[in-house]
Amino acid sequence: MKKLTEHECKLIEKYKKKVHSEYPGAYLSSAGAYYTILQENELEVKDILSELCFPPQHCPLKAWELATLISKTTQNFNRTHPLRSEGSDIEKKILRIEARRKNGKSEIKRNLKPDGLYIY
Repeated sequence: MKKLTEHECKLIEKYKKKVHSEYPGAYLSSAGAYYTILQENELEVKDILSELCFPPQHCPLKAWELATLISKTTQNFNRTHPLRSEGSDIEKKILRIEARRKNGKSEIKRNLKPDGLYIY
């Protein structure tokens, strides 16, 4: 393994934070001269780089960089996928929208005061 500079170490920490938001507990694993990012669940070990068909990388910095790209892509897929909605999410969303409507109507009523000017 080559010696990493201070700047590269800071970049790796930055990438780790982003990856851990989507894949908690992800870590760097090396097999010979290649590096990959793994996540352990209860009964399985998932290779994050292989999710989007990326091969193991020669540099740990590049492996974390690709894992960051994969976590962003996964977040975007999960946000926009039509089958992702669950009952609890929809219920929270409807309650939030209803609360916003109630606040909006009350503000409109408070701001409407007759000023004595009428246009016919």
